[in-house]
Amino acid sequence: MIYRDSVCLLTGCASGIGRHMANVLHARGAKLMLTDLDIERLDAQVAEARWKPEQVQTRRLDVRDPAAWETVVAETVDTFGGLDLCLNIAGVTTGRFIRDADPKLIDFIMDINAKGMMYGTHFAARHMAEQGSGVIVNIASAAGLIPVPGMSLYSASKFAIRGFSMACAFELEKHGVHVSCVCPDAVATPMLDAESFEPESMLSFGGNKILTVEEVERAIIDDAIGKRKKEVILPYSMNFLARFCTAFPSVMGKITPYFEKKAQQKQERFRQQAEARGAKYPGGPKV
Repeated sequence: MIYRDSVCLLTGCASGIGRHMANVLHARGAKLMLTDLDIERLDAQVAEARWKPEQVQTRRLDVRDPAAWETVVAETVDTFGGLDLCLNIAGVTTGRFIRDADPKLIDFIMDINAKGMMYGTHFAARHMAEQGSGVIVNIASAAGLIPVPGMSLYSASKFAIRGFSMACAFELEKHGVHVSCVCPDAVATPMLDAESFEPESMLSFGGNKILTVEEVERAIIDDAIGKRKKEVILPYSMNFLARFCTAFPSVMGKITPYFEKKAQQKQERFRQQAEARGAKYPGGPKV
């Protein structure tokens, strides 16, 4: 479990799940190394919250850079005396049919979502295995369980990190290191706001509900860390569909039309809500 003075390294902390988990772990008294590519935004949030530097440090981290990963893990250990939890959250998505995707977009999605978490797992595991304890939680997606037409690159990156995390879990448990992969369906974050403007991302809205960051928090704290589950799927009703589609992959093409109409309506409603909150379509990732 994560209690007072546990040392935690988090990525993607300037918004969404990462920002929420930073608040949760801070409230529990953990010592935090918070990272994001947008360090100005992250630093502003930490300053506004008046968090003390002896409990919270921030670093700019491009998760695509292994040298940067090695540095931030070393600085975490040097600053706080160890590393108990590495929470890999940073990720990107954009809807794009593969025939329309710029090859640079393939690198962009895979480098951040897959390789970024692989680097983080590698450098965290190296230290944790030496100390004989630690927890690594990688945030994947329901799109890593069920292929999502229109989001093939995102699905590929999350399928990759799910398989990687499962293999690492078995590799590292004999060293006292627990690895868990959390696979949530759509979560109400700024990332989902952006998806609501993309027709290709329509099927992100095909599930029964939009998850909250609080639900993801409980999956991380209670299930991934507390119960040491190697995989956590959210919502729990998604477990059956995920297992069914894995066992019978051809069924996905048959059931997709069933979800499309509902997904289109939900996407439109969510887009309207996002616009009411002031969200604007960012135009996709810059590659």
